[in-house]
Amino acid sequence: MAKGLRLYEWDEEAAFYGNEMDKPLVVKLPPGFHPTSDEILPLDSPPMYATMVKGVPGIPQGSLLQYNDITPALRDLGFEPAQADNCLFIHSSLTMAATLHVDDGILACPSLAHAEAILGERGLGKTRKLTWGPLKSTLGIDFKIVYTPERRTVFMSQSAYAATIMERAGPGMPECNPARTPAIPGYRYTKADCPATDEEKAKVLATGWSPQKFRTLNASINFYVSMTRPDLRFVNGKTNKYNANPGVAHVKALKHECRFIKGTMDYGIEFNWFADHPEPRDGPLPIVAYSDSSFADDVDTGRTTLGFVIQVNGATVSAASWLSPRVDSCVNHSELNAFGGMVDGNDGDITDGSSMAMVKMGRTVTWLRGIKAALEGRNPANMPPTPCLVDNNGVLSMLKDITIKTANRHIFRNLAENRERVNLDRIVTPAKVDTKDNLANAMTKQEHGIAESAAQLRQIAGPCTL
Repeated sequence: MAKGLRLYEWDEEAAFYGNEMDKPLVVKLPPGFHPTSDEILPLDSPPMYATMVKGVPGIPQGSLLQYNDITPALRDLGFEPAQADNCLFIHSSLTMAATLHVDDGILACPSLAHAEAILGERGLGKTRKLTWGPLKSTLGIDFKIVYTPERRTVFMSQSAYAATIMERAGPGMPECNPARTPAIPGYRYTKADCPATDEEKAKVLATGWSPQKFRTLNASINFYVSMTRPDLRFVNGKTNKYNANPGVAHVKALKHECRFIKGTMDYGIEFNWFADHPEPRDGPLPIVAYSDSSFADDVDTGRTTLGFVIQVNGATVSAASWLSPRVDSCVNHSELNAFGGMVDGNDGDITDGSSMAMVKMGRTVTWLRGIKAALEGRNPANMPPTPCLVDNNGVLSMLKDITIKTANRHIFRNLAENRERVNLDRIVTPAKVDTKDNLANAMTKQEHGIAESAAQLRQIAGPCTL
């Protein structure tokens, strides 16, 4: 955005037809079909098989075949896959970039003439049929884009899909009263609210919400959350735990979530660039990460909810909320686990909950740093560490090695590993943030009311400011 590039979308028609199979695929033919002739066989004939040599829609290999087919064409136009993400293509001039989503794509280039050269009959359109134009809607996401000399804004939202979710929620829900928060304040999610008898299950069905409907709606919200509504990540993760056997209380929690969606259907993710804002010291794409935990808040297992929010240039690009794989021994341990996820992107030997959390979040930070380096034409090894903001003084003290070792001997190995990752790998650097400003609270404590202020949630996802 700082370069003033224009955004265009493209869609390739019949992309899955005709791509050469990289490996022979043997398929079982429908009854009556002959593999080499038009002869119609009796339906009770023995099953026959054929070798598929070209791709068709629906096969698992289809996406990879399409990628292998279009990548050489993009290379001929001067694009190369980024090392951090093979679906991001950077032009050799560093003035253009393209993303590939199977048969859909987005192109960032300086002008319409450049887009015509890449997507028109002299470019990709020479050998394939493309429908392309200014970026408005792709992958179910609507875009509002405004470029002025003072401001450039790209806003992503799914208001039409949100309306579909409300319709799937059942009669009366599209006209329901909006809720102010995603989660019900004070409610603690527990298996104790799952029905155990036929009478209790009948009460759930009496609400008009069968377990199948509960699962279907959660699945719909999963897509919504993963694309443009990371502020719903916490409550969506909690309700998904009871898909197999939801109780009346869980139905109420999901309906409350839908009521929040009702009042925030126009929310999404907004990327901004302002001419009067000087570029940050580390380039035009500053990455900031927040981590937090809610110690032993799961009433069924005693495990801790861990969470993080990662923003690029003030826009949320990744958020997560999940239970620690193992029970944490103290608050410092849980906060260290949440922070530890920022530190390392290597697999290593996963032997404890901290390492698993470390891999989960570290991969995201490493991936984003690689994309930042590719877009800015830099070497990731020469980039300064990504700030990781935490609200726990104990974690900061432990990482700076100013705490009493005997007090933390039960987590010594965990602590030593995190210190080495911070000091040797230098992927992140810890920093203090006030609890009220820690966006990761919204991933761990919504039911307690700590992260339910509209101002904080809107920093993760909010309405368009155009």
